Amino acid sequence: MKWIIAVALFAFLAGPAAANPCIALNGLAIANSQVRDAHDVRAGEALNLGGHSYGDLPAFCRVTATAGADRHSNVLVELWLPESALWNHKLLGTGNGGFAGSISYGALTGGLKRGYAVANTDMGTFPASSASWAAGTGQPEMLKDWGYRSTHEMTLLAQALVRRYYDQPPLRSYFVGCSTGGHQALMEAQLYPNDYDAILAGAPANNRTRLHVAFLQTGIDVHATPKSFLPPDLVTLVHAAILKACVGKDGGAPGDLFLNDPTWCAWQPRDLLCQSGENPSRCLSPDQAAALLKIYDGFSDPRTGHVFYPGWPKGSEIQVSGLFGTREQVVNGFVGTLVPWVFGPTYDVTRFDFDGDLAKVDAELGPIMNHVDPDLTAFAAHGGKLIIFHGLADGIVGPLDSINYFDRIGRATPRSDRFVRLYLAPGMAHCQGGEGPNSFGQTPDKPVGDAQHDLLVALDEWSEGGQAPTAIIAATRDAVGRIVATRPICSYPRKAIYQGGDARDEKSFRCVMSNGAVFARPAPEYLH
Repeated sequence: MKWIIAVALFAFLAGPAAANPCIALNGLAIANSQVRDAHDVRAGEALNLGGHSYGDLPAFCRVTATAGADRHSNVLVELWLPESALWNHKLLGTGNGGFAGSISYGALTGGLKRGYAVANTDMGTFPASSASWAAGTGQPEMLKDWGYRSTHEMTLLAQALVRRYYDQPPLRSYFVGCSTGGHQALMEAQLYPNDYDAILAGAPANNRTRLHVAFLQTGIDVHATPKSFLPPDLVTLVHAAILKACVGKDGGAPGDLFLNDPTWCAWQPRDLLCQSGENPSRCLSPDQAAALLKIYDGFSDPRTGHVFYPGWPKGSEIQVSGLFGTREQVVNGFVGTLVPWVFGPTYDVTRFDFDGDLAKVDAELGPIMNHVDPDLTAFAAHGGKLIIFHGLADGIVGPLDSINYFDRIGRATPRSDRFVRLYLAPGMAHCQGGEGPNSFGQTPDKPVGDAQHDLLVALDEWSEGGQAPTAIIAATRDAVGRIVATRPICSYPRKAIYQGGDARDEKSFRCVMSNGAVFARPAPEYLH
């Protein structure tokens, strides 16, 4: 009798959780991870997440978990699982930005609306309000989480929970991210090639140490002398001079407000040098011209002359000027970012030795966060597909570095044309925005809907056995979101060349094969 009562009581207690597959995930431990909370969210339920309100979401199971490969590691993961009837049977891992430190709810909501089981991580860097989290006891483990571990741990947990919740594994797993999310994307393709079937990497910051040292060099160059700084009005003047000299001569339309191909632009800072008696607010001093030349020509070791990171592209000046700051900000590490992670928080970044100190930064941090291996044979072997995209007016992560990495994939990986594409968006700034066509569904929170206009949809169709994508039609939108122009974004090394007619219509452009981009490329010692 007691046995019957005990069984009945167990069935009563276990019944609700068993009947609710979401609640049943509570407390589940998988490898290095544990579910902290799992609960159902009703369709249309108002959610306040990360300071934003969301009230138009479908019903889903919201899972919060922690992962930690080390005792100093504390990685937050969220997985949103749409109701079974709404699930597209795929998993979407999503990336973060900057130093992370919080969940990217925009990526989660966008993926959920598309029908994906969607995951995101804070990369283990909470609160990451600045780069200061990387200095202090135990932080080397946090750097490892940010550099590579957190995204992989998120992926393993998400795949396992999808299997538990739906009683089947995802048919396909994709990853999408931009900036730091692009770094996460290429890291996955290189270090964990079997995690994802297809990857969309936007403006990837995968060449991390050299990128951040280029930030530092940019700040130091424009503060090299009292006369080398470029105020905002002069930056705007330089930008206008570049457009006047090169628009319509680089394959774009004559009325463009951006460069079609910055590597074709022959304008040089000396073209705007002040002449005798000229107003200095309308021209460049020799020191300002020298600073700009360094910014465009590439960042190099002063002893060897070898380039360690390509220069900022012409046409990106407005965004690049955000790295100028004041001299005090440069001294305080405003653009030094990861340099104090190696030399300590009191290190004077203005004394940085771009020869020996760069080598030390590379040696200490490079193995953790530089993901520049072009050999993607293992990723390609299991049928992986990769799309990289980058705005050509990006002044935060250099698009020329993405071109260089893509070209290296072609030399290192057999038949790379079968699994990788690069799209370069003229006039697009960092991940979004800019004067050029920049709306083509590059992130899951900005869906467009079909493969012709949407990189994620194109990647999905390609991964499922469809044709490799060629041109993607991007849109330029006005202040209220209306499409005012469209233009093809061709797969590199093809580029869209204006053929005449209405420059707002994609039919006025044709994708033409080019010989690739010509710019100062990093030396061999900076390719690993």
